[in-house]
Amino acid sequence: MNLSSLLNSILNDRDYIVKLAIVAALTVVSIVFTPILIGLAGWALLLGYQVSLVRNVRSGDPTPLPLWDHMTRFLTPGANVLMAFLIYNVPNLFFGCGWAFIIGVSGGSQIVGNTVTVASICCLLPVILIYNVLMLPFFALGMGRFAEEPRLSTFFAFGQLYDDLSANMGDAVQYVVYTLVTLLVIGLLAIIPILGWIFIAALWVPIMGLLTGQFSRAAIGSIKPVKSKPVKPASAAPRTRR
Repeated sequence: MNLSSLLNSILNDRDYIVKLAIVAALTVVSIVFTPILIGLAGWALLLGYQVSLVRNVRSGDPTPLPLWDHMTRFLTPGANVLMAFLIYNVPNLFFGCGWAFIIGVSGGSQIVGNTVTVASICCLLPVILIYNVLMLPFFALGMGRFAEEPRLSTFFAFGQLYDDLSANMGDAVQYVVYTLVTLLVIGLLAIIPILGWIFIAALWVPIMGLLTGQFSRAAIGSIKPVKSKPVKPASAAPRTRR
């Protein structure tokens, strides 16, 4: 895994500005329309794009950013990844609801409320952090295998994913560290109005896809590039004899 090669793979693509601009536009549209559920289609497209990016990285493509020529091809695989992502985050939802419930029923004086808040954070926060740190490489390996075999069950083959993870613990730790560094940089960019937000919208999905592709390639190996089937030329019409 190499951060410099990750950036070079983007900059060496002569069409990277157009590709990233489409990613940024889709990200903004998805964020705006997620409250009315229409934005979920946008997230499915982005995740499908990320799957294709992971596949290209695993196959050794020097310019792995996929073309946006046929956007609908990203929709079905992206919907599966989105469903898996939501299921993976169900424990986070339970933790959040449990914490909100504890705070809500604490009542009493301000001192009691503050004490309960601090105690609940001390108890729940380590569990949430541990779960999410473990979830990151599991989900990344699931996406790496999904890029090769696009089945939803790939994300939940925990025995196989655990074997992959335990056999490549060094790469997994490196992936988690790089992901946290990426989150930190994105957090700093968020401070910059408009321009920083545009950079985040354009780069978040591709960078995470490149990191996931590098990690899954190191952990479970490369795959053969997908070759498009050659189009057979139309046969000439038979000539009529006179």
